Amino acid sequence: LTPPPHAGRRKALPWIAALLAILAVGLGLYLGRDALARNPAPVAVPRVIGKAEPVAKQELQAAGLVAASQPVANAATAGTVVDQDPRDGTRPPNSTVQLMVSTGPGQVVVPNLRNYQQDTAASRLQAVNLKMGAINRVDSYEVPEGSVVSTAPKADAKVPPDTAVTLNISTGLTVVPNVTGMSQTKAETALSKVGLRRSINPVQDNSRIGTVIEQSYKAKEKVPIGTEVVLTVVRSHPQIRTVTKSVTIVPSPPSTSTTTGPSPTDEPTPTPSPTSTTEPPPEPTQ
Repeated sequence: LTPPPHAGRRKALPWIAALLAILAVGLGLYLGRDALARNPAPVAVPRVIGKAEPVAKQELQAAGLVAASQPVANAATAGTVVDQDPRDGTRPPNSTVQLMVSTGPGQVVVPNLRNYQQDTAASRLQAVNLKMGAINRVDSYEVPEGSVVSTAPKADAKVPPDTAVTLNISTGLTVVPNVTGMSQTKAETALSKVGLRRSINPVQDNSRIGTVIEQSYKAKEKVPIGTEVVLTVVRSHPQIRTVTKSVTIVPSPPSTSTTTGPSPTDEPTPTPSPTSTTEPPPEPTQ
């Protein structure tokens, strides 16, 4: 008998179906593996706060995570992990965990307190986590009494928090310079530089004109800022006067001697010689 024309096809269908099923399973396995490769299972984030930075990085690496460090000022020992992000939970493998690593106590900048009153200066120190230390009294011709001249550590210095800052407070006094012997101009400049005023007392003297020959406050004497120093300055030389004296000569009185003869020192007065006279002879009588 001749088999029906479609009998061979019917026998081949089960085999074709089985082959397609095998291909479908294989394709599913392949696609599933690719999906798993693209979406790996999340891993738990270990808690590493309080551990040293190298140890924390090793633990994160072992868990399939990547560590990134960020330095922060903290009271903890330098190199210690003081915080992390995320702190816990799960993350995909190779996710980054941010570590905050202490650099030690933070640095604070000392503020510039010059010319501030003591109470105000103390408040400004407290505002930046610093405290007021010792108080020193210093002379200054630039800063008023009771105000800050300088600090130790100096302004703009970087120091740990809670550092004590010494305040140098002005006494309001300045030291008088020695200006005697200077010209008036130089003396005025020297006084002005140390916060002093001046007034002039002009005098006559044999010293060079314009020279200071005396000052009202001694050199190195401490006086309040703004004190007036009187300068004695030569304005002219004394005038030289010629004095003329008149001399009157009084004659001595005449001698009162009682002797009649001439004094031994007197020369004799010559006696005049007699004059002879000749009378004419009488005329004859006729």
